Amino acid sequence: MTETQDRTAADWLLNCECYRESLDKTEEEIMHQRGVNVTGIRGSRHGDDTASRGQALAADDLEHNRKWIAVVEEIEKAIPQHLQVFLRLRRDYRYRKGPNGWMPIVQHRFAVEMAQLTRNQEENTYRSASRLSDYWDEIVNYTVRKAIAEGLFSKGRENR
Repeated sequence: MTETQDRTAADWLLNCECYRESLDKTEEEIMHQRGVNVTGIRGSRHGDDTASRGQALAADDLEHNRKWIAVVEEIEKAIPQHLQVFLRLRRDYRYRKGPNGWMPIVQHRFAVEMAQLTRNQEENTYRSASRLSDYWDEIVNYTVRKAIAEGLFSKGRENR
């Protein structure tokens, strides 16, 4: 696994909902265009070769994004409860900036939520920054392995 793969998987994990909304919007626009562009001309090709290739690339990108969303959804369901809680919190605070960024608030919220879920004391569910970093690495690692298995890092796709 490479650093680029890790960054790509992390981006999809953190921003999957945004990507899903964008994909849904794009698909709606395509469906609307198809309805508007019905011309009654027979055959499968309308327009020039460049337009056809562009449409094929766009369809390929949409399918690629659908696969990424499916991978993230599968990871979300497969990881243990504590990692699900952590991932949700990590997403909630992904834009938090400052000297410590997202970590302090996620540490606190994680302890509170896990204490409630497990009916335990917060001090027993508190995790160190290094442990939460390990949780993040573990989730990213699972995601990269699943994405590789799905062919999402095939040649030419690394940086998309």
